Amino acid sequence: MKRMIVITVSLLFLASLFTPLVQGSMSQTGVSLYIDGPDNVFVEETEDFAVEIRGSFSEEATNWSYEIVDVPLELYIDPVEDESSETNRFEFTVTATTTGTFSFTIVGYCSDDEETRYRESTFELTSHKPIETSVEVENTSGYDLEDVLVGLFIDGELVQTKTIDKLEVNETKTVEFMWIKEDLEAGKHRLEIRADFGLHEEPEFGEELLTKEFYVEGEPSAWRFAIPIIIIAAAVFFVFYYLKKRKRRRRPW
Repeated sequence: MKRMIVITVSLLFLASLFTPLVQGSMSQTGVSLYIDGPDNVFVEETEDFAVEIRGSFSEEATNWSYEIVDVPLELYIDPVEDESSETNRFEFTVTATTTGTFSFTIVGYCSDDEETRYRESTFELTSHKPIETSVEVENTSGYDLEDVLVGLFIDGELVQTKTIDKLEVNETKTVEFMWIKEDLEAGKHRLEIRADFGLHEEPEFGEELLTKEFYVEGEPSAWRFAIPIIIIAAAVFFVFYYLKKRKRRRRPW
């Protein structure tokens, strides 16, 4: 009997030691992170980011917080942590001090009166040294203009737009674009800057302000070689098929 009592007391004692560990542990169930921010940035340019702590448990929580860990020296993030009892969405800024590809980890927490849960996610971004291209926009229409759109096109595709809020008669303003060419295929490309002075309901960018060609170094796309090879192979196949079919039609002498 005494032995049973000793065993029971020992088990209760061990359970009392283990219970706080169980209550203090955190789970990732019912929690998710939504990170809003660019994965391509310019060196020394500060970009806005946002993190939102979502999930079924997060909807019932009364307190939310986040922290950013494993931040490389090449990135400056502010603030790296925050807490709120009113919102599950937080904002922070990221600045890259040099070019390269970097990552950091965001840990989001949400809690109620009884427990805390979390979720972590790693975000990767690449910083580039931008190319700056500027153009002069002049108003020769004879009347003041508002909301003039200026677009940067690469190979006919609209890449960026800038808006001039007001452009008075005969006034000239400078518009600057910052862009990168790392994502472009090797070879020759065409850059255009066009303006839309608001003469139509839909933007048409009909006024050409600047046009120039540039080259991207590197290995050309494999499709440049594959497409001609496919065409030649198809032509050889059809010629061979035609000659073989014609030979079969010949009558024996």
